[in-house]
Formats: sequence, structure tokens, C-alpha cells
Amino acid sequence: RQMCIRDRVSTQSTWDSMLFNLSKRGFAVAGPPKFLITGCLGQIGRALIPKLQAKYGPNCVVGTDAIKPADLKLPCKFNILDIMHAKKMDKIVKDNNINSIIHFAAILSATGELMPEKAKDINIRGLEHVFDIALKHKCQLFNASSIAAYGGDKFPRESAPEDSSKLPSTIYGISKIYGELLGAYYNSKFGLDYRSLRYPVIMSSQEYGYKGTAIYTTEMFFKAIHDKKYECYVNAETKVPAIHVDDCVDATVQMLAADDKKFTKRVYNLAGLSFSAGELANEIKRYVPEFVCSFKPDFRQAIADTWPKLIQEESNKDWGWKFTQTLPQLVDKIFGDIKEAAKVKTPAKQY
Repeated sequence: RQMCIRDRVSTQSTWDSMLFNLSKRGFAVAGPPKFLITGCLGQIGRALIPKLQAKYGPNCVVGTDAIKPADLKLPCKFNILDIMHAKKMDKIVKDNNINSIIHFAAILSATGELMPEKAKDINIRGLEHVFDIALKHKCQLFNASSIAAYGGDKFPRESAPEDSSKLPSTIYGISKIYGELLGAYYNSKFGLDYRSLRYPVIMSSQEYGYKGTAIYTTEMFFKAIHDKKYECYVNAETKVPAIHVDDCVDATVQMLAADDKKFTKRVYNLAGLSFSAGELANEIKRYVPEFVCSFKPDFRQAIADTWPKLIQEESNKDWGWKFTQTLPQLVDKIFGDIKEAAKVKTPAKQY
């Protein structure tokens, strides 16, 4: 019994010493940034790569994802990586002198509810691997969060403050809250340079196979162009905060470069603008007058109903992010970027 106690005390003493030493280490990124992006083939990752290269040079990014289509060409070095394979991730970070990890790999909200065990593995256990490796190699860590972190009935849905109550009811939302709290802990306990943005719905001018709860905000454009009709799976009154992927990427690049001494928190909302599914359909009719949008809610309606309609943000006063855009401007941008939009008559601007 005495041996067990002695061993326990010795182990605890070693652990306490290790924690103390870790907490005193500096985590400032040394030299030019070298980024590892997990889940780089997703909506945000693909758009982020060229933005980082434009700012830091063509060799600043190593992309990873679980698969890579044979016909897909990326402008950066790429490694196939299952986020559950921590040893391979560790080797990629070491071999490429990575000093900043941008973590996007995740199973999104709607898919996560169909396969919660898989989502738990990827979104929680995989995330823990990322934290461990960032800590080991003293990397800056940016972990994407989401408005799915909100939930419950303890926050004002019409306009949710940054620090209001968050009681998510989906495995995706739960994993995002876990990441936020873990990031704050690792920053406080070990000095990890942890940064995160709570993304709103991300809209794009490209079609993606990833089926998040609010993919209707992008699908609606392509269905209008190709089919002239769309059956939307949320009701017309459903409001969500949203932002174009280009603006999302600009905010992310700005936050990565910001002086974290100015941060008053480790996670910030990225607000975007708020509009309903019906309002979006009406704006699309400016370009496709014959477009008919019907509304037939499915299980994703219940998920969207847990989200805030608008989120407040404090990033402007802390690190200078500014966003001003109207819904007509957003719709004009998306149609302008869609190649097939050349077939659609451009209406007069309404702003």
C-alpha cells in the first residue's frame, strides 16, 4: 500500500511539474506562418488556401482531408489524413514545420444527427488529437466554431449576444461548445494560442456535396438556374444569420494575424446578416422571375429552430473586423460569381 501511495505521489508530482513547465512556454508563432488545414476540401478550406497564399506565399499551406477526388487539383501540398490517426497528423506537422493549425474537419449538423457515433468520433475525439498535437508542437490553433453552439431557451433568439447561454441539442453543436471550452482551458492552463470564430451560415457561389442544415441558402441559387423551382426543407419564415464564404475567409485571415493581446475572449461571433428563407427566394426572383420556391420542412427545421436568428459580435472593437452588406448585395455577388449566371438576365441594382 505504501508503494502505491509513493508511486501515486511521484506520478502526481511529475504531472504537476510537466503542467507547470507547459504553462510557462511561449506559444508565439516563430518565423513565417506555415499552416496545416484539416478538412481543407470543404467549403471554407478551399476558399481559404489561396487567400493565405496571397498573404504569406505559395508554400505556406499544407492541406489535409480524409479523401481526395482523383480529378481535384489543389494549389498547395496535400496529404490524405483521417483525423482519427493522430500519429500521422503528428508526423505531417513535424515534417512540414507547421506552426499554425486550422481545424475544419467535422461532420456537420444534419449529417451528424443521422450518424451521431461517427460525429462523436470525428468532432470530439478527432478534435482532442488536434489539441494534443498543437500543444506538443507549440502551434497556434484556430478551431472553427458555429452558431450551432447556441441552443436551449435561455438566450434571445432575435439577437444573441456573444456570451449568452448555449445549450445545444445536436452532437455537432455539443462538439463545438466542447471545443470552445477546451480552447479557453488550454489557453489559460498551457498558454496555447487558441483562436476561434463562431461562424454563421456560410453561403457560396459553388455547389458542394456537404449537407449542413442550412445548405438551402446555396442550393436555392442553383435550383433556380437549372430547374426554375426548389422545395425548401425549412419554412419561409425561418431566419438565420449568414455570410458569403469570401467574407468568412477574410475574417478568418484577419483573426489569424491579429494580436491576441487585444482579445478579450478566445471565441468571437461572426455575425453576417440575417434573412428568412422566403426573403432569399424573393431576391433570387430578381434574377430568375419564373423561379418557384415551395416550403416543406423536414427534420432540419427543428435544428434551425434552435439557432439564433441574428448574432451580435464584438470583433470590431477588439481586433478590427468590419462587415457591412445587404441581402440584395449578397445575392448579386453570388449570381455574379456563378458561371451559369451569364445565362440569367441581370436586373438593376436596388441599393
